[in-house]
Amino acid sequence: MRSLLATLTALVVAAPLPARADQRFQVDPTRVDLATAAPSGAITITNHSTSALRLQATAYRWAESPEGAMQLTAAPELVVRPALFEVQPGKARTVRVGTAASATATEQSYRVFIEELPDRSVTQRAGIHVLTRIGVPVFLAPREPRVALEIRPATDAGKPVVRVRNPGTVHVKLASVKLRAVGAAWERSAAGWYVLPGDTRQFAVEAGPPCAAGERWIAEATSEDGAHWTSPASPCEP
Repeated sequence: MRSLLATLTALVVAAPLPARADQRFQVDPTRVDLATAAPSGAITITNHSTSALRLQATAYRWAESPEGAMQLTAAPELVVRPALFEVQPGKARTVRVGTAASATATEQSYRVFIEELPDRSVTQRAGIHVLTRIGVPVFLAPREPRVALEIRPATDAGKPVVRVRNPGTVHVKLASVKLRAVGAAWERSAAGWYVLPGDTRQFAVEAGPPCAAGERWIAEATSEDGAHWTSPASPCEP
């Protein structure tokens, strides 16, 4: 009977340190910044496995939904070379990322995915082969970078959220968001994420005690570089 091969894909989100996927390969850096004066960059992929890896690099324009779902569309203006390549065990390969696009008023956001392709020899073996996909954020700087963030407490379908709007021209990556009640002994927090320029993002937090009449909430947010924002106290919504 012919062997059955199940293929799974794992998504590894880029972190501040080099991203290393299941000890098989490492990507460094985990973020690429481009500008009109410096329109190209490089990503180095190191093979930590014991066999050669076949990899594919693909660029996408990147947006986020208010709930944090990644939205990817084609990005022909961002060039990645080589798009298909092989890395031998213990060796490294460099992928160049660049664009001829000019800076605009707002930062442009992309993701380059380094994706493992199936080993041709695996088709003859039974079992499960896990293919790894690592996404590297790529940002094209705007003409005039400006950091700004607006936050406020809110509810969505009766559940507490921290609503964050980015009216600036560059992204902000939040480390955490927090919601607390004025004069009450409770607060709730959630992990942060990217808030891209022009976007509004909701971060759900664990529900605290029911909203009491006259109670006021305060929202807080802290970025990965230590910047901090606090909203004015406002009545909670029952």
